[in-house]
Amino acid sequence: MEGLLQKRSDVLGVWRDRYFILSSRNLSYFDPADGARTSYLGLIPLEAISYFESDGVDICIRLTAGKSYCLRGGTPQEAQAWTVALNKARKARAGKTDPHPSTVVSFTDSETTLLKQVVHGSDATALGLFHKWQESKDRISELEQQLQQQQPENANCDLAQSRALNKELTARLSGAEEKLSRLEKENERLNEELRNMNSVSAISNANLKVNTRVNVEDVSTSPNTASPRTPQANGAQLKRLGTAVLGQPVYSHWKQWQFFKATINHFKPDTHTFVVDFDDGDVTNREQPFDLVYPDRIPDPEDVAVGSLVLFPQGQYHADHRNDAGRFWHQGVITEMRETFNGRRVYSGHHTKGEADGKRILRAYKYEFRDLQLEDLRVAGNILDLLCSSDVERKLTALSIGQTPGGTLADPDVFLSFSLRDLETLSEGTLDRILNGLREAGLTVYSQLDEKTFTSEHAANAMQRCKVMVACISDHYATDDDCRMQFQFAKKTVKLPAIPCVVTKTWEWQNSVVGLLIAGELYIDFNHATHSGCPKVAELQARATSFTKPKPSSPADAVAGGTSNTCAVDVMVSYCWTNSFTAKEAKQVPTLVGSMHSDPRRLRDSLEAAGFRTWLDVKQLTGNEGLFEEIAKGLKGCKVVLTCVSAEYARSENCRMEFQYAAKSLRKPLVPVIVGETEEWRETVVGLLVAGQDNPEIDFRTARTEADFQSRMAEVLQHCS
Repeated sequence: MEGLLQKRSDVLGVWRDRYFILSSRNLSYFDPADGARTSYLGLIPLEAISYFESDGVDICIRLTAGKSYCLRGGTPQEAQAWTVALNKARKARAGKTDPHPSTVVSFTDSETTLLKQVVHGSDATALGLFHKWQESKDRISELEQQLQQQQPENANCDLAQSRALNKELTARLSGAEEKLSRLEKENERLNEELRNMNSVSAISNANLKVNTRVNVEDVSTSPNTASPRTPQANGAQLKRLGTAVLGQPVYSHWKQWQFFKATINHFKPDTHTFVVDFDDGDVTNREQPFDLVYPDRIPDPEDVAVGSLVLFPQGQYHADHRNDAGRFWHQGVITEMRETFNGRRVYSGHHTKGEADGKRILRAYKYEFRDLQLEDLRVAGNILDLLCSSDVERKLTALSIGQTPGGTLADPDVFLSFSLRDLETLSEGTLDRILNGLREAGLTVYSQLDEKTFTSEHAANAMQRCKVMVACISDHYATDDDCRMQFQFAKKTVKLPAIPCVVTKTWEWQNSVVGLLIAGELYIDFNHATHSGCPKVAELQARATSFTKPKPSSPADAVAGGTSNTCAVDVMVSYCWTNSFTAKEAKQVPTLVGSMHSDPRRLRDSLEAAGFRTWLDVKQLTGNEGLFEEIAKGLKGCKVVLTCVSAEYARSENCRMEFQYAAKSLRKPLVPVIVGETEEWRETVVGLLVAGQDNPEIDFRTARTEADFQSRMAEVLQHCS
């Protein structure tokens, strides 16, 4: 068997086209750009494969030496065909030593039918060549059996002729396939180049963002330098965001819950609607609500979670004189997300609309969808982002938000975000304690209760002017679209510091978009706050005040709070909460990736028991200063940083910031401890910096018993000394 598959590179993790040929001994691969069999790149011996598995799209192959390969079929049928062929070849190889390494693996009738579908079976010429090619292979197998049965007289001659014919037909078949798929391959090449460009751009932007946040000592000390939280900087940033919407390709609702390709013509801020131009030229139903127009771009991972409304593909439509062939898109809701064996997150859910809702039901309609990847989904835009174009911004400045009695516009200190549904369900006085506690600290607070008619325009204006956001987190908050968009706008668009206050005893919100944005951050649990003078209110007052007090004059003071206050400890533990068994038991995170024998908080306890002075966020963060100021202070005061790295750690912006600041800015000695489950982190900036450290890696992932833990802990103690 042979054909095109994608292979993930070992270094960058980029998927590249490779031409694979499966024989009875090896799985070889070539560069398809130089001809199917011309540019040899490598092979995978069948005898060296320890195991392989497939999730229906990807095929993971692991060798006995530890090396692994990840391949991807163009379609689920193609992946299935390769899985069947590879399994059959392995079994045949394990059963006997093949005296004829050129023998091609034979297949059953059902497998042959499946392979025909893969090889562009719709073309009569290519299909005819395929039949002849298959007959030639069968003839070769028959003749080789005759050789094994001591019948070489006629078999040798026929075998040579059949092999020559097979070679000729293979070449002709390859030519026919190349002619049929020329445009398709070119399209795939351009798509891969675009994906690579986007990947490089995303990595560069992420590194730039992290370096901007952590390399505080590189910031200019000029008193004229504008703060990134000034209204002027936010306005310029948001104007660019708003005007970028025009001309954007989207999938827009038309009617009967049908979505089609279109382009944004303009946005109407007064009605929160888009006017679109459908690709097929249809001029009906061009004006649609903003939440029924989905930008044609892959969403960020933190934008899709349980409860998210998404657009997903199901079914195909054929080309006509107005449209190219494509996929039907439908609105659905995510009900489950999980990670596959190779670390990729997949999503499952169901339609939001059915025939009773007036939806047009197609033949390919299935109520549920399973295991779609992020690139298969689309999400609607945030209305607060859309309201930040220049025209809307001029209208916002005219709103009477935060006006003092004298009539001048005052900037509030705090934007209080909460769900109106919680006013009825929360224990009596919870929101009042939060609101009064902030005001008792001398802070000006703006919330939706301050307006008779609270609109998205009010929220967008106030959030651009305030200094910190206090979010009252609950299950109602996570499922409230207005609250979710406020939280996303604060965290992702205006970069507003947010203080999460958990106000209910249920924790379903952790699986939502809000939960993903909070993951790994410290929150204040108000479930047991029964009076205004309780410690939780004092903690909120201290943290909120830290964002509104005057900043230190020098960058060094901004990072560490002044050298005189630097805390002196032996070891700082840098980790992701998702890898902590203790955090999962305390319901501080929804899921655990790791085990009790690789819990970073347990490592800290063992260090303390051995006499080391340690710094751990849940033990040392007081809320009297800004979150990042306190972490930077801990990093500057420690002697060694114990970095508990994992895929989850590498994906966390806060963790990457700590790691880069310790390794690049402070040049602290690092002791890398491997937790979690996968090796994905090695292909990130965290992996590159770990590879350049002097101390060896200590792998806690394989610690299964107490003896395993103590053995690895002895290594940690040795390198921290």
